[in-house]
Amino acid sequence: MKNLLDSKYTPLKSSFKIRRARFFKLLFLVLLTTLFLTIFITSLPRTYRISNDLTQHNINDPDLALYYKFQYNTDYIFPDTFTIHHNILQDKKFESLDQVKYYDSDPRLYWTVYLDNILQYDDLTQVPELPFSWYDFADFHDLNKLIGLSETQINCEFFFNPVFPLDSLTLVEEELSKKKDDSLLSPGLRKKYEEQFFYNKAMKSKSAHVFQVIEKHCRYFNENYNNKRPPFTAQVETLDLYDKLRPEVYKLQARSYILNKVKPPLSLTFVHKTHNSYQVFLDQDTTVDKYGHRPNIIQSGLLNSTLERNKGSGLDFNKSPADLFDKFVEKFEPLKITEISQDFKHSLENDILINLLPEDFEFNGPKKLEELLEAHEKNLLNKHQISYMESLNISLNTHYTMIPKYFQECGNILQFDGVGRHFDKVFFNGEDCKADKHIVQIKLNNMIKTWLAFTKANGLVSWLAHGTLYGYIYNGKNFHWDQDMDLQMPITHLHLLAEYFNQSLIMQDPHEGSGRYLLDINTFLTHRNHGNGKNNIDARFIDIDSGLYIDITGLSVSSDPVTNSYKDYFNTEVIKHDVHNLKYKDPNLLQNVTDFSGDEYLTFLKSLPEEYFADKDANFLQNLGRTVKDENSRNRKRASPASELTWRENYNINKILQLYNCRNGHFHNFHEISPLVNTFFHNSPALIPRLSIKLLRDEYKVPNSYRLTLYKQYTFLPEWDEWVPTESLKMARNLDSLFFVRAYDILNPLNRLEFRDVLKMLHNLCVYHQYDFVSELLNIFPQSKYHLKELEIRSIKDNDNENRLNLFTGLHKYIGKNKILKKNMFKDPFLYTHESRLLTPYLDEQDKEQVCFAATEVLVSLYEQYQEGQLDLYKFTENVEDNNNNNNNENESEDNRISMDFNNIGNKIFVIGDSTVTNTVFEMDSTFD
Repeated sequence: MKNLLDSKYTPLKSSFKIRRARFFKLLFLVLLTTLFLTIFITSLPRTYRISNDLTQHNINDPDLALYYKFQYNTDYIFPDTFTIHHNILQDKKFESLDQVKYYDSDPRLYWTVYLDNILQYDDLTQVPELPFSWYDFADFHDLNKLIGLSETQINCEFFFNPVFPLDSLTLVEEELSKKKDDSLLSPGLRKKYEEQFFYNKAMKSKSAHVFQVIEKHCRYFNENYNNKRPPFTAQVETLDLYDKLRPEVYKLQARSYILNKVKPPLSLTFVHKTHNSYQVFLDQDTTVDKYGHRPNIIQSGLLNSTLERNKGSGLDFNKSPADLFDKFVEKFEPLKITEISQDFKHSLENDILINLLPEDFEFNGPKKLEELLEAHEKNLLNKHQISYMESLNISLNTHYTMIPKYFQECGNILQFDGVGRHFDKVFFNGEDCKADKHIVQIKLNNMIKTWLAFTKANGLVSWLAHGTLYGYIYNGKNFHWDQDMDLQMPITHLHLLAEYFNQSLIMQDPHEGSGRYLLDINTFLTHRNHGNGKNNIDARFIDIDSGLYIDITGLSVSSDPVTNSYKDYFNTEVIKHDVHNLKYKDPNLLQNVTDFSGDEYLTFLKSLPEEYFADKDANFLQNLGRTVKDENSRNRKRASPASELTWRENYNINKILQLYNCRNGHFHNFHEISPLVNTFFHNSPALIPRLSIKLLRDEYKVPNSYRLTLYKQYTFLPEWDEWVPTESLKMARNLDSLFFVRAYDILNPLNRLEFRDVLKMLHNLCVYHQYDFVSELLNIFPQSKYHLKELEIRSIKDNDNENRLNLFTGLHKYIGKNKILKKNMFKDPFLYTHESRLLTPYLDEQDKEQVCFAATEVLVSLYEQYQEGQLDLYKFTENVEDNNNNNNNENESEDNRISMDFNNIGNKIFVIGDSTVTNTVFEMDSTFD
């Protein structure tokens, strides 16, 4: 492997002349020459020595080896072994399980305990409803610091002041320090608390009203008042959320609320790769005290049961969750959604083009409710289906103007730049997500991988949408700055999702990660128009460790007028039909219950006797009138070629013209969506709409070509296939260089970079300590280059759709499934946090730099392969069994071997160092049909 300092990559002489000239007027010639020679001799060769030194460190220095694993290796492999004795007793300084007052959640613990108990049964239907506590499954690491307090007293002000009371915080920190526990706040934030301006500014937002009704929000345990604190509980508990606080305060308040007030999920759903899923139901009723706390694995006896079955190992047993899961999968039958055929699941798994039906975008709620009620009478429904039946009944009998906002975000968090709106209000634990985009990317990556595996395993269809789809077209991943993701589903699949999985905790395959995500689905799914605008989102996939989420919206026929982007299509097609002849009506509207426009419903209510409003607010009709008025105002301002039609006529013509929309008014034509295209996103199989570029152009200003692009504080650098933060790019180019900085000057403009410039910029990232970004470049390389090859195949201009489809299929089958699927773009979030806590805090910056240079050498090798048309990623060889050949020859015949090389396949759309290569890949869609 060539080193950055080989002659091929030696800096241009002119860069050193510029350096000498920069200081010529300031220093004597002799001193300048001496300094120049010193730096040239001692600094430049160091890059070469680093790789040799690192090899030695990897063998002899466990701290450096752990740091390398933490920063650059994304494999889901733990660096240590979990045991009850070490991780629960010794780590927390308890002598026996009876004394344990708190412990941290760990996937190696809950997976082992639950699987070990489930495996005692012969069939999943025999497994009783299992006890559940959020304490075992979610991250309560910071709250545990308060639960473990024995000397320091805190009260409700600690959870409901905009900032922590300084005197109480100091006492808490002192006790934590004595226990050698990590601090409640980061060093930088703790220092800010000592700044009077910072503290006083936050305290100005203190709510007097909250403290007037503090009993509603907070419970305080004090033994002096015969109010003894239960185990696994802090001295104060949250009873009701109030988010007008700083994030470090609100996250503890919200964590406490989860333990005290949030019901268990209905089930645990175990995802087995992309193949199948399994479901066990959870106990909803058992509590351990008068306050309603749910039993954790110690209190419920689940842990003791596991220990009893593994007496030989004592408290040091460490069964592998992955091995237990393999036994589980081998033993039990997976969940089957009867409405999804095995043929369709097979198509999702193997075909590039996934054909949908117009019927997928229509749903008959009353008919479905009738079927469920009949099945319920025969005791054929499980808990999910009963819950879905009840929600469906509520939805069908509620007029759209009366629907309350379902999803709640914590948008009022103080000094958080509005980022709180990207977090679920209950599960917020994302204090560090505002400042550290890398952590957000880590969490979102695992979320989308789990979602895509979960839906495919169950034969459910969802596809990338909005900003998530926009990010995909560049490099097969989301935008670097995005804090959530968007997916769409046909309405029938959304209802299947609700019927089988609403309020289930979706568990990522333990071979692949530790993800645990609550699937939360809106009660009012049968209403498909924009309505009062409070329920644009149909479902959320919520990370219970951070509160980040994926937004899921359904597409269906609705009574909303089509948007102006479909003006030409609408005007061309509508003249073929009598718009006043209502062939189709919305089946989800019940006569004299919900079959009204907003104005009609208001008139209807005003005709009712006063007794109807006895349990309503005094301003009920006035508030409803305001809602209807706002809706009418929005509709008048909204440009639409169907604005003159009634809402009933709009439903009819939308169905005829196969125009479908989400509740936020995003319309799509059926043939823009279907057939969906199978691709890879974040190293996972994913679906995109047939006309992705067209849909994006309707919504955004999309450039025509894959090229250098600037957006806000980011630059898409095609040489790296990634959006680079402006600050990181400045460092990579060494724009603010000083003479003593050991970085290369990059003199060429960004749109004229040469190949050696690209490699030098990698070196500079290490010099400027951009370790997270180097790690990202290293680990996104397989996915981004795979996506680039997809673009090159779709850009072939021979008009032979069958040829392009065959090449695309081959790429998906041989490279995607065998290479991309096995990679991780980012480290598992739990493993990332776990390893960061194991790292020595005294690791020298020079050591980190050495590790970074080693990582860039791997990248240099990959870029060289790619530049020379010999990238191993694009090559695949597989021996094929010949059933007619019984000879066991060691050397396989070439006739029995599949060899594929995609290096020179496709139309090049970008070549590093060659500005003559241009493209218009984003100008219009290149389809396969």
